[in-house]
Amino acid sequence: MKFLIIFSLLFLQVFAVKKEVKPKVKAKPCEKFLETYYSQKDLTKKPFVKINFKLSEFYPQKAKEKNIRSGETVVQVFIDKTGTLTCSKILKKSEGYGFDSAALKIIKKANFKPGEINEKKVDSYAVFPVKFSLDE
Repeated sequence: MKFLIIFSLLFLQVFAVKKEVKPKVKAKPCEKFLETYYSQKDLTKKPFVKINFKLSEFYPQKAKEKNIRSGETVVQVFIDKTGTLTCSKILKKSEGYGFDSAALKIIKKANFKPGEINEKKVDSYAVFPVKFSLDE
């Protein structure tokens, strides 16, 4: 009986064919919304971002340590008709020092008012610059 079990295991190993895994081409997460969400230029009322917290809390520590006084990141946001952020991505990176990740954290914590077409709330996307400054 032991011989049969061992033989069976060896038999399975010999004929086990490794399946070739093709790398999946992943669509960027936000790209899928471009087809169904309205652009800023199509809206009669653009989306609005509401910040109810201190932005200074998000100033990157790396920038403070290097005495970098300001930075800017441009973020594209996709907002559904209820004002919920569905996706965000960086369109223009900063010079580093943690500004990009801080900008995304701010956007995720912010509240949004959706865009409108003829007073009807719609799914839309917009571009927001996120500016950082220690001097203000």
